[in-house]
Amino acid sequence: AFKPLFCARDPDYEVGEADGAQLEFRVAVFHGRDKQGLEDILNKIDVHQNTADTLTNAGQSTDRQGAKEHTFKPLYGGESGTEAEQAYYTWFKNRYQGIAQTQQGWIDEVVNTKQLETCTGLVFYWPDTKVMSRSGYVTNRESICNYPVQMLATADIIPIALVALWRKMKEHGMKSFIVNTVHDSVIAEVFKEERELFKKLVVESFTTSVYSYLKEVYNLKWFVPLGAGIKISSNWSEGEEEKYESVPPYTLEGN
Repeated sequence: AFKPLFCARDPDYEVGEADGAQLEFRVAVFHGRDKQGLEDILNKIDVHQNTADTLTNAGQSTDRQGAKEHTFKPLYGGESGTEAEQAYYTWFKNRYQGIAQTQQGWIDEVVNTKQLETCTGLVFYWPDTKVMSRSGYVTNRESICNYPVQMLATADIIPIALVALWRKMKEHGMKSFIVNTVHDSVIAEVFKEERELFKKLVVESFTTSVYSYLKEVYNLKWFVPLGAGIKISSNWSEGEEEKYESVPPYTLEGN
């Protein structure tokens, strides 16, 4: 509600926002080497509409907007809810089996060792993790499923993109400048004459710069297309989002 209050301080500038497109889902597809997830991304499947259709067919009528809160809940270990919501979570696991199997592997590892090493070498510890004998529920399940995804998405990829964009803007001697970053977004004051250059550099920073950094620093062969959504307008709230994607340098098979 307060976003329209954030405006550029100079009339020659606008507010530009760039964010990672469906970033957590794409990271989960990478972790799980999920063929169906990759196919859905390449085919630009509307995952939120899939959620709405599944919930509606299970007796909980909803639209695309109302379904959004449920779409990626399984990425964070979510299992509880209404009968229709549970039916959707089951549908998600069946459709994206690579993600589901990888998550279960993480849970099993933490149950056995109380820790989990991620693909970048970062280690998370859950010393109090145990299986509740009656229900079979594993304590810390949600955070075990969540941390590896959220870590790579918003603690690695977005900062990589942010720093890459900052450097590129400096190299081009731009008048535009970055003012904030929130979760998976970067906000800048964009000089009106630099709109197109800003968009070009955002796309490079959120895609190709990330691919090369992940390979060079972590030896990760990234095969999932990354994308960016860009809005530029008189304030932080308005403006039509333009969406861009970039082909990654590797395939699922590692070539």
